[in-house]
Amino acid sequence: REELESRVWAAGRAVRALFGMPTAGSLFDTVVSGGYCVGCGACAYVAGNGIRMNLDAFGRLQAVKNHDGGERAPARVCPFSAEALDEDALAEEFLGATPERCGEIGRYRSLYAAHVRDPEGRARGSSGGVATWVLSRLLESGEVDGVLHVRPREATAEDKRLFAYAVSRSVEELRAGAKSHYYPVEMSEVLRTVAETPGRYAVAGLPCFIKAVRLLMREDAVLAERVVCCIGLVCGGLKSAAYAECLAWQCGVVPGALRRLDFRVKLDGRRADDYGFEANGAVAPVRGLLGADWGLNFFSYGACDFCDDVFAETADLSIGDAWLRRYARDGLGTNLLVLRGEGMERLINEGVRTGALATTALTEKEAVRSQGGGLFNRRSALAWRLYRAERAGRWHPPKRVRSDARALGRRERRKHLLRSLLGMKSGMAFRRAAEAGNFEAFRREMAPWVARYGAVARPWWRL
Repeated sequence: REELESRVWAAGRAVRALFGMPTAGSLFDTVVSGGYCVGCGACAYVAGNGIRMNLDAFGRLQAVKNHDGGERAPARVCPFSAEALDEDALAEEFLGATPERCGEIGRYRSLYAAHVRDPEGRARGSSGGVATWVLSRLLESGEVDGVLHVRPREATAEDKRLFAYAVSRSVEELRAGAKSHYYPVEMSEVLRTVAETPGRYAVAGLPCFIKAVRLLMREDAVLAERVVCCIGLVCGGLKSAAYAECLAWQCGVVPGALRRLDFRVKLDGRRADDYGFEANGAVAPVRGLLGADWGLNFFSYGACDFCDDVFAETADLSIGDAWLRRYARDGLGTNLLVLRGEGMERLINEGVRTGALATTALTEKEAVRSQGGGLFNRRSALAWRLYRAERAGRWHPPKRVRSDARALGRRERRKHLLRSLLGMKSGMAFRRAAEAGNFEAFRREMAPWVARYGAVARPWWRL
């Protein structure tokens, strides 16, 4: 397979050189063609109607070129482009002189495990409820006039997406978008709303989306003035729409009939990592659903295998799950907080002082350990994937991690190669099963690959 990849990419470079075509300069010749587009919509915003975001056959939002040219060069704002600044440079520019710096976490002022003390607010969130509390306080205090975040939407015949970015201008609207949404979304439409409507705005999103917003702020003076706060979500990878449909199908909701879902339903008496999935009112524990295991990498974007930012290092505040043993036992959920901006530190301290938040200081080691699996995938495993891409002659986004042939042992190499294959095969197999109307066909096709991955990923003392 590697030899075939090498020959195909070498032939492509020869053809481009023969006809004077660009080899690495164009966004579509590198990021999109290489499978590194996350569908954030930053390029569509700057290119006007020259680029649109389209949901492809596998349920992923991807950039599609309408025509050549546009208002501005889109490659400078793409989070995976070679022309864009990396996370370190953006953090230095936007976060200033922060007291501490950690290679895995980025710049920060303080680290906490936290949750809101309001039982209703904590139950309403997917974890400890801190993200909704922070954004609500920003709205109530008048520090921002609107929040750009993901909310559920009504699917239509023209647009079947169940979630989309929206602007919330009240706490009630904000709460409608609480919880985690593992679903493809894009920002171009709401960014145009910001550009057309004066005010101060906060943006919440995944690390690559926040990076795209920072890059846009460097290019667009209006956005730079109006976006005053970025809240980043600690990320384990982006999922296609097929992920939601796959879990819903196992709850009795066939593809195309899904109207309402909740990716993280807190189950009474269960651990924080043992939650449920709801589809059209039917709830099932995720541990019994094929594809829900994050380690299997089902329905993932190829770009996520070439990302080195787990903690949203360019955000003013990064929020995730405190996946540490003492917090995972609490089924109500506990957040991990990485405070980077001075304003966020004041806000969290105010919440502690007024009794709205319960916090416990964390060390760097504890924060890193809480996301150990994701960091290993975005550091050591990424170094090996970069080596494979370079050996095959494939273009890849520039990363802060250096390629290393010896970053993984033999067993880990097999494991991460299978993870990449599972990510690709799951999308293709699910599409065939959906067309045939037979979920068992998907289960049968994926079963031998899941078993093979399990045999490799399981620790040797459990074989």
